[in-house]
Amino acid sequence: MPASFTSTIGRRFGLTRVEVIHRRGEVDESRDSLECQYQGKAGYFDIDAPISEGDYVELPDPRSSVPMQHYVRSVEINHSPFNQSQSHIKANWGTAPRARHPSVINNTTTITVTGSHNAVSAGAGAIALAHHIAGTGPAEYQSLSAAVAHILESLADLGIDADETTAVLDAAAPLLESLQQGDADPSVIRKFAVGLKNAVAGIAYSASAGANVAVGAFANEQTQTLLDHIQSLA
Repeated sequence: MPASFTSTIGRRFGLTRVEVIHRRGEVDESRDSLECQYQGKAGYFDIDAPISEGDYVELPDPRSSVPMQHYVRSVEINHSPFNQSQSHIKANWGTAPRARHPSVINNTTTITVTGSHNAVSAGAGAIALAHHIAGTGPAEYQSLSAAVAHILESLADLGIDADETTAVLDAAAPLLESLQQGDADPSVIRKFAVGLKNAVAGIAYSASAGANVAVGAFANEQTQTLLDHIQSLA
């Protein structure tokens, strides 16, 4: 069997074990545990590694208990017909595109994000729906809905950028839609709750990089709260 990139060149420079997340936050989310040569702007994988544009790569953050994640903006397939050990995939990190869920995210309120001249439209509809489910929805989902409402209500006061705010709102939308259905499949709710947890964990990671202790503490606390709910749905 020909030697692979990670077993030769990659191993000489050091390898990192990562989780490649496919279709993050969707019902059919799946993961692969892989080794790669990790760098701040890219990762280098074996030529046959299951990684594609749109995946997320998760790995431990030595500064925090919350793992860090990178969005795979693009992949470059570098194939050497003469030396298999030089053949590899380069996955470039980047910013994930914004998803939209207009059925829940209504333009009824404007949240102005501190430090930005932009205004993120969305909030009141999602918050109201979360409170409604917390008060009248299925008993097993009321506590989770209350936690979502608390996160959404806190966005305007966190001082985070517009992209992070939008990521949380976009992740909350399908979760609330599922929670609103009394006969919703718990596994579906769990998948969407994971998506929201990941978005909130992203705030914690950014806060730790920027030494924003208060925001980081809040995001870590809410990440753990969501994780507790996710585990209860297993």
